[in-house]
Amino acid sequence: MTMNTSFHPIDIQTWSRGQMFHYFSVMAPTSYSMTVELSITNFRNSLKQQNIKFFPAYIWLVTKTLNQQVEFKVGMVDETIGYWDTLTPLYACFHEDDETISLMWTEYNDDFEVFIRVI
Repeated sequence: MTMNTSFHPIDIQTWSRGQMFHYFSVMAPTSYSMTVELSITNFRNSLKQQNIKFFPAYIWLVTKTLNQQVEFKVGMVDETIGYWDTLTPLYACFHEDDETISLMWTEYNDDFEVFIRVI
């Protein structure tokens, strides 16, 4: 099953977060990051038992989590703010032979089995 994603424009004048968005994106551009220490031992062991590689499972889990929150899917298209139905993971692939990087993407699918078959 292929997921089609659509962009939904937001009217910044009526959007409850419109003034905050304008302030933090135009007047005082800000970004935040967070680092959290967490154990992935059980997750990793479960993947090994099922002979599933860690990176595709990690990419799927992060994308699934982000797709559950509209605010993580907000973006700009042609100067219009809006949100996407679904995010598509983009990640780097390192080539050891020439030490270059290619950007790769995999169409997201809610079904983990379908997603990991194509990654």
